[in-house]
Amino acid sequence: MAVALWSARVQKPLPLGYIGLEEYWRLADQFSTGEKLHGEVPFAYRVAVPWMASRLAPHALRSGFLVVNVLSGILVAPLLVAWLAVFVRRVAIRMAMVVVYAATWLNAVRYPFSNPVYVDPPFIVLMLIAFLSIQSLKTRSNGAACLVLSMSCVAGTLVRETMLLVPIAWLFARHPVGIPGARVGRPSVLRLPPPVCWVPLIASIATVVVIHSIVEAEGTRTFGGAALQWLHKPLSSFALSWLTVFGPLVALLLYDWRRTLRFLSEQQDFLAFLVAGASLALIGGADTERFLCWLMPAMYVLIGMSMERHWSAIISPPIAVSLIACQAVAARVFWPIPDVDGGTPTPLGAASTIGSRLYGVLNRLFVLDDFYWNLWSSFGSPTFRLLRLGIYAGAVLLFILAIHRRELASPRAPDSSSPAARVAGMDGVIHGSTQ
Repeated sequence: MAVALWSARVQKPLPLGYIGLEEYWRLADQFSTGEKLHGEVPFAYRVAVPWMASRLAPHALRSGFLVVNVLSGILVAPLLVAWLAVFVRRVAIRMAMVVVYAATWLNAVRYPFSNPVYVDPPFIVLMLIAFLSIQSLKTRSNGAACLVLSMSCVAGTLVRETMLLVPIAWLFARHPVGIPGARVGRPSVLRLPPPVCWVPLIASIATVVVIHSIVEAEGTRTFGGAALQWLHKPLSSFALSWLTVFGPLVALLLYDWRRTLRFLSEQQDFLAFLVAGASLALIGGADTERFLCWLMPAMYVLIGMSMERHWSAIISPPIAVSLIACQAVAARVFWPIPDVDGGTPTPLGAASTIGSRLYGVLNRLFVLDDFYWNLWSSFGSPTFRLLRLGIYAGAVLLFILAIHRRELASPRAPDSSSPAARVAGMDGVIHGSTQ
């Protein structure tokens, strides 16, 4: 809530002509006037949030979108705490992950004040509800949880068609793929999920079909065409987008990569969700960072578990202070998203003093007051994109080395009891119930 209030005070909203905003606004206006729904694909198929905005504020649609998205962004916080509690024992780590979520400029607490006319925050809320239902279904057959999962998938599909990622992930929750070395399933065995597992996916696909039958599509844009267009996205751009969204906390996953991979091999729904979501981020469009934000439910669990296993090293003052400072810079805690039409900055060569030249470099590198498009790995200056990637990569490497040295100096068995024990217990129930 505090972060939302701060963002409301300092953030200037994007103009309506920004990509996608006009289409969502247009759809909400059609709901307000009773006009037949039509618009540019794929935006026109995302009907739920424009409908809610039109009901809340039919004569002030931007305000309607802002209310829906800000309230959804705030609602994510308690859902995220509940979700993390399944895997992470330490309350401090769960709270830290929520703070990281709220502070990051692209997440659903801050970003709506820059871009109020978009649809992602309710989508993230429904994703978390669906994943909590999946976790309940993993431990025991539960009719209520199955109903909530199916309903949240339908509702999420009305918000964004990418909600299909969740029912697809659910198909892998009972370990249908045999992975060598995993403690669940049988290697080299592929088993189809039972029929009940297909219900949420079928419901989501039926929702897509209904929406397509109601909305009159305009334009020739297709997913295949977009995929071919963005398939040539530079790998440096894709790597930078992960570091932009999750910051130097990625160092924890890289340092703890063996246990992370082991967890993913034993939680195939996580693995399927991450692979499908990352693939979509790579080829789905220009806003790679915003797509990767959707992977937050899985990524924050993995980061939180790694943090818990190496807690004694991470809380040492030099590492903790440095990690917090670097994460704050990556999250843009100290400054808002700049104006997309911020005017024409002074060229570096025209700067009159060394100080102004230095500020010009920092401005282009960290996007302080101008150069909005440098925020996005798919746009902006390739030179400063590579520089920023180098800075991030250097910070990640230093954190890995620092944690390693700290653990060598103070040898102690990492805490593996909470996540592994709980997950192993769940896997035993799941595995035993599907023989």
